Amino acid sequence: MDVYISLLVWWVPVVAIAALLQALGRGTVTWAWILAAIAAFALYSTAIFHAPSIPGMPDLEGLQYNWIGKVAAILTTLVMMAVAMRVSPAITRETLGLTLRQNEGSLRPALVATAAMVAIQIALQLAFGGDNEPPGTETLIYQAIVPGVDEELLFRGLLLAFVAAALANWQHCWRWAGVFVTLVFALGHSLFFAVEGVQFAPDALIYVAILGALMMYIRLRTGSILMPLIAHNLTNVVGQLV
Repeated sequence: MDVYISLLVWWVPVVAIAALLQALGRGTVTWAWILAAIAAFALYSTAIFHAPSIPGMPDLEGLQYNWIGKVAAILTTLVMMAVAMRVSPAITRETLGLTLRQNEGSLRPALVATAAMVAIQIALQLAFGGDNEPPGTETLIYQAIVPGVDEELLFRGLLLAFVAAALANWQHCWRWAGVFVTLVFALGHSLFFAVEGVQFAPDALIYVAILGALMMYIRLRTGSILMPLIAHNLTNVVGQLV
């Protein structure tokens, strides 16, 4: 239950800011799409934390990471994408970023943003990482594959498309959608409700907001989740190796 309380709280600033801007005449908000985004996030979270054992997969007990939950979450996001494309003409492979085609002239800016992400990660690890043990094989494999696939499909794929649809009549609706999704992404990595009480890490909020903004810039600049996916996983691996 705590994760769902946290999830709702993460969306409160988005709803509040969108409602305020609508009242100020920025444009109308199609709230059904905002509710769809929140519901999609809830289904994704359910898949991560309550995924049943997958038939045919070996016993993954004792591993460091929640592989079954993450695989279930990825599959859940892909199913939601497929359903959304069937239900609404506003949701397409292009609006979801499910394309290998990159916008013209976007590769260099994307690489610069990726380099900035890696540089930030290295600087923070050197400044605050301490004397960490070398990462194990499982950690390197996980960080090189899972976070980018999992979170880019959800945040800069599905949720971005849903929020952009909600703001369809706003000027620069995709930029505003990017700001809102990045806010949820940052809060989702820094603010939690648990039995022990509220856990809030302002340093994590700032760090994740900066990296999330860079990944969102890459996504909007290229028109695809491919480059942010690569940047995401590369940054995570570098963080483990420094």
